[in-house]
Amino acid sequence: MSPRTMKICLSAALLCAALSTAPPAQELNEPEYLTLDRRALVLDVPEPIASGLISRAEWAPTGRAVLMLRDQVRLSDVLGGKSVGGQSLLIWTPNLKQERELWKSPAPGASVGAIAWLPGTDVALLTVDLARSIGAPPSQPAFSRWLVRCDTRVGSMRPLVQVEAGVQLLAAPASPVVVISAPGKLLGLVRADGVVREFQGGLPYPLIGANGWLTDGRLLMTLAVPREQRERRKGSQFAFDTSSGKVSGPLSREELDQLVVPRSSQRHPSGLQLVRGRATLKEGILTRETRTLWLTGGTPLPRAVEPVPSRPAAATPATPPGASNRNRIAALVSTECVLGALSPRGDSILYVTPGAAWIRAIVPVDRSVVDAMRDRAEQALGLSRMKQVGLALLLYAADHNDTLPDGDGLKEKLGPYIRTPTIFQDFVYEYTGGPLSDIKEPAKTVLGHATVPGGKVVVYADGHVVVHND
Repeated sequence: MSPRTMKICLSAALLCAALSTAPPAQELNEPEYLTLDRRALVLDVPEPIASGLISRAEWAPTGRAVLMLRDQVRLSDVLGGKSVGGQSLLIWTPNLKQERELWKSPAPGASVGAIAWLPGTDVALLTVDLARSIGAPPSQPAFSRWLVRCDTRVGSMRPLVQVEAGVQLLAAPASPVVVISAPGKLLGLVRADGVVREFQGGLPYPLIGANGWLTDGRLLMTLAVPREQRERRKGSQFAFDTSSGKVSGPLSREELDQLVVPRSSQRHPSGLQLVRGRATLKEGILTRETRTLWLTGGTPLPRAVEPVPSRPAAATPATPPGASNRNRIAALVSTECVLGALSPRGDSILYVTPGAAWIRAIVPVDRSVVDAMRDRAEQALGLSRMKQVGLALLLYAADHNDTLPDGDGLKEKLGPYIRTPTIFQDFVYEYTGGPLSDIKEPAKTVLGHATVPGGKVVVYADGHVVVHND
């Protein structure tokens, strides 16, 4: 064996070791982003804000705080036969940068019921189970349900009035008012300062339920009007005026058509939208359904759902169906999401995964910046792929009497030296094959190339690769 051949074989052995340990370069390592007309929205790195089993998470109307409910369930308690249950009420603010516990179940079974935010404020009204007062007789229940005012600016909670079970809180869409209802009746309303005003006038019929708010600010209700008493062309829909406390109705179909809030006006002011989906993770014979969360610019996603394969940690999630390399109609927020919500200003995403709650900031950038970033990423990916192709060609030559292959069935010939077939993507083999000894200047002899944005990556006979810009 000549010294030259020995050198090639030694180099091939070292390259083979490098190939076996290097991660496969088959995906762009880039941030998730969404492209609009002239700008792009880039999702920042997820920031954890709370741990545990988060069953509910909501933004304050101002976007300056998040309220969360954490279920207090531990596997050790379940297996040990201990009593389980209970919740914690948590608050998170950008200033604190950590969760803070405002309330904890005083006894198993105690919980937080309804939550309603007063529009335009940092104040929420909650129905909460509070422990019985000190000195109360043991015959009283361990806790009772109260209407509580929570000010997230200072992290305070103030009980207002004791309420019965099954109470519902209905927040007005514009004015800082919350209506309190119970099965079959209206109880009153609460304003931002915590003043409770009881409903004095009785309803003409039992309350079935509240259906939302009308465009004039009144609460739309369904009452149990007997069939024989319903007026012609009118049903059982009534309206409650929170300012005067008066109930009017029944409303005709014409009135309902004019006053019911259209669904289009309920979209987020930013025009952005969070879309839930499902995908399938596959690993060999194992499969698992996962719940995905996407951020879109209001464009409906195609109905076709492609499985999301399992990937190395360094790889990024695949683009949604219908997305091209340049235009992204959606950005993947999470591959395992329980619930999600956009911040009121549309600058962050709050979402919950099994075991934690997260926030991802939405960073607007110029479209040209994202395009340039992707060009650089694609060039780097092309360099990595072509390096592996060049190494595979040299390994093949070392195993075949120092002879490079011809172009017939090249992928099959180099298959044993490359773990991922996508490495050959866009590769054009230009060399006709032959002994390495015929190559007088390996550093100047082109074996092949792959096209990348702004030029092409060229593979030379000595294994090095270079990007040649157009």
